[in-house]
Amino acid sequence: MQECPGLPPGRKLLKRKPLTRAGVHYLGNHCALAEKRADSNMTRYFAYLAYEARDFGCAFDLLLGSLRRSPGVFLSDLRNWRAAAASLSGVIIPARLHRRLEHLAGLGGETVFGNHLG
Repeated sequence: MQECPGLPPGRKLLKRKPLTRAGVHYLGNHCALAEKRADSNMTRYFAYLAYEARDFGCAFDLLLGSLRRSPGVFLSDLRNWRAAAASLSGVIIPARLHRRLEHLAGLGGETVFGNHLG
């Protein structure tokens, strides 16, 4: 038995195969959204790693790919907007000026990308 995030707390599934057609449809919609959100979060994390390595083009390309795969999920998360803006600014603004602006704003990748540890 396992917990399924698409079901109310305490409800468990033995296997997915014996579910009714309606159950599969219900879980499919919830699981698909969870999968899109997970993809968006992981992509943002990989973009953060690229940003920290000062590979702003790679970071922006990763975020753009996430936007193309799931526009609604991407646009609904403010962290994606900030990450895309920071990455794009790293591409179009000279490196020295970009570093200075980050410093003046008190921003680092953790703040911009919303990856607060601890």
